Amino acid sequence: MLTDVLIQENILEQIQECFIKIDFNWNCLYANQKAIEFIEKPLNEVVGKSIFQLLVTNDVDILNQNLKKINLEKTSINFELYLINKKQNVSIRFFGGKTDINIYFTPNYIDNQFYKAFKHSPVALSITKIEDGSIIDINNQFEKLFKFNRQDVIGNKITDLNIIEEPLDRIKFLRMLRAKGNVKNYKTNAVLKNGSVINIDLSSRIIELNSKQHILSTIIDISKKEILTKRIIKINNELESKVNHRTWELTKLLERERKINEMKTNFVSSASHEFRTPLATISTSLWILEKYLKPYQTNKTAIHFNRIQKSIDQLIKILNNFLSLDQLEQGKVKNSNSKFNLKKLSNEIIEDIACSLKKGQKINLIHFGESMVFTDKNILKNVIINLLSNAIKYSNENDEIELNIFIKHKNVVISVKDNGIGIPSQDEFLIFTRFFRAKNALNIQGSGLGLNIVKSYVELLKGTISFTSKINVGSQFTVKFKY
Repeated sequence: MLTDVLIQENILEQIQECFIKIDFNWNCLYANQKAIEFIEKPLNEVVGKSIFQLLVTNDVDILNQNLKKINLEKTSINFELYLINKKQNVSIRFFGGKTDINIYFTPNYIDNQFYKAFKHSPVALSITKIEDGSIIDINNQFEKLFKFNRQDVIGNKITDLNIIEEPLDRIKFLRMLRAKGNVKNYKTNAVLKNGSVINIDLSSRIIELNSKQHILSTIIDISKKEILTKRIIKINNELESKVNHRTWELTKLLERERKINEMKTNFVSSASHEFRTPLATISTSLWILEKYLKPYQTNKTAIHFNRIQKSIDQLIKILNNFLSLDQLEQGKVKNSNSKFNLKKLSNEIIEDIACSLKKGQKINLIHFGESMVFTDKNILKNVIINLLSNAIKYSNENDEIELNIFIKHKNVVISVKDNGIGIPSQDEFLIFTRFFRAKNALNIQGSGLGLNIVKSYVELLKGTISFTSKINVGSQFTVKFKY
């Protein structure tokens, strides 16, 4: 008989399943090596122990019912059981005998791998029975987040632990979960073991374990995020308030500037007209005087008459510059394109401006390519006049000035070259600035508006203006545009 037992045990040691023999008091009589390894206790600590101590489960009722059933029926029963201490499901088979019960069970190693993922997840996880709300398992992150130990949680109800702070909030969440089967990103407050409250993002899904419904929940602490969000909202509100205040201030400043500009415009317009009338009177009177005094005119009187006329022309030019600047600022100058002969226009400008030439000065027109262009005639005329006027003004007597024009395939290049005083290198970057006068030009008459106006006119033509210059050698200004 002893030999038969040894043979049987030898066979049981060879099988791949875990095997435990228990008596009708549910105490262990024998366990094979696979079972010993699974339980992780030596044989002497396994034999004599209750099966409820060896296979630790929350489903005690299921285990107890099946033990009683096998004891009565002496047949076989197959069922699944979730073991808390092993964190996995096992498939169990009971075989009832006259004096004992044989238990075979197979660890579910696939479930075990998933449990490792569950246990070590960086997100707090919990599994709860849906029928009574008792917690059957939590992972490491859950313990870390809520400051609970496993023994504080396992078997207790979620309501007893007051993990969700507001009861009504908890009821609302469970209603949603039962209705939909899952709830994602539910924002609520949770209470830690030490009583402190945190903001959490709670997501839950109803799952089935051992043919029973359970709730798998993920909990993310969003307290820092909420604090940061509130801080950002506060900063945004403060910034918005500051922006609104600054906008109000800027609106007032812009309105004030608009009124000042309007006053300036009215003044410039009024002043220009007021100056033009007496200047026209002076010019007419000068012409009449020259006519009356012609028989008595001497070289000296002719020189004085000429100076007066030049001063009148200079004042008219300054007034025209102010008016042009004012019109440009208000956006009143608009392109009015037409087709015209640029070569012919250039010759007309040279004839008109001849009276402004210094003694011995000469303007040479060098024209290449086509003659006809399609652009704003008045704007282009003002550009050429201003550039030539500057060349005359800053050149010496007997100097030659070149007006070069090149037209090809609707590309226009106009350059005015002089041999005058040039522009100091340190002043070059300011040369198109309004009212700016180069250091070497302070003793020469001028308003400092000409080049600023030219640049604005060129931009209206959608063109560019550039220059090269050298002190006491001269300057060359080049305008390029396409029509």
